[in-house]
Amino acid sequence: MPLSALYLGERIESCNMTTGEWAELKRNYRTSGLVMACGQAGVPKTSTLGTQFFAHKSNTDCRLHEGGPESTEHLATKAAVARAAREIGWDAVIEFPAADRAWIADVLVTNGERIIAIEAQWSAQSQADFERRQARYEAVGIECFWLTAAVNKYNASTVPHHALSGSVGNLRVWLPSLTDLNLDLGEGIKAILQGEIVPVAEFVATCAAIKTQMSKCWKCDRWMSLWTVTELDLESRCGGDTTLKWSMPWVPWALQRHEQALEATIRQAIQISDLPAPIALRSRRSTIADRTYLAMNCPSCGAVQGDGRLAWRRDADEYAVPLGAGARLPFNDAVRARPHLCRDFGRGRCSQESSTAAGYPAIFLYPPASEYVSAERFGIDLPELPPRGSRRRTRWN
Repeated sequence: MPLSALYLGERIESCNMTTGEWAELKRNYRTSGLVMACGQAGVPKTSTLGTQFFAHKSNTDCRLHEGGPESTEHLATKAAVARAAREIGWDAVIEFPAADRAWIADVLVTNGERIIAIEAQWSAQSQADFERRQARYEAVGIECFWLTAAVNKYNASTVPHHALSGSVGNLRVWLPSLTDLNLDLGEGIKAILQGEIVPVAEFVATCAAIKTQMSKCWKCDRWMSLWTVTELDLESRCGGDTTLKWSMPWVPWALQRHEQALEATIRQAIQISDLPAPIALRSRRSTIADRTYLAMNCPSCGAVQGDGRLAWRRDADEYAVPLGAGARLPFNDAVRARPHLCRDFGRGRCSQESSTAAGYPAIFLYPPASEYVSAERFGIDLPELPPRGSRRRTRWN
């Protein structure tokens, strides 16, 4: 069910013809001739739903229109894609044939610099066919991405694609985002073509989740607060958000810790709370452990507290520590690698410059690569530290 044809030497698209123009075409095509993109004679038809399209004459064997008869959703998708591209100044040709008619692109768009084939695939297609057709475009220097229905979720995984859903009159496309993003197809196509999908996010940390517990120094017998950062809420420059979670908040005998970048902020928050003074992180040599590491140190006498006392993490209290306008940290690529729709909501778009290129030695990127983190949209939901003088009572006092 193609949408384009040649009539009187000019290319026409059924989806853009008025009812009067369509009726006139039906009256005259037999004498004037009507040729479809595949080079064979065509017939103008109207579906029971009112969709205007072209069809092959009976007993025609056409191998170029792959996938057989097209659904009304397929036709609507091609029309919507071309319309959206044209609205932002791109040239768009529906059912563009190769010079030798070896293939026909659903929609071919160009802006004078880039040529992109956009293929819609509502029906099931094998992974081999996705890859074969993708390679065919790449061989002639044409970019290609696919709009695929749920039935092709796995088979399209090896080619550039976006998930397609909805129905005629309400076509939708899923674009990569820090949150699930289901857009009108036309809006989505504009975002893709205008380069609004970028590979990495620029984050600031807005809130930290900490675990803390009171403990007495083995040397001076004074109370102190052991602490570690277990989660970070992040917000991107373009308004998205995610949460980092550490699988092992306190790795024994580490030489660097992710807490270092936030130590001053966290310690200050604990110091003005109703909790004992916070431990300090210092690189120290431990005779008992027979190694040098970034250790917990008593805030009163400086004695190394050791990394062997890890049971405190199981029973520790958890608090949220707001980070004001946001802490700018040199996040590593594993954290920043978030392909997403990036738009300027008054703060600009996410910088694509890598932290390494910005002058941060790899060893200081946040968090250290040796620490495993997961990033999802959890959101920290914890009480803030108890204010000083609140006479907080625990089993320790």
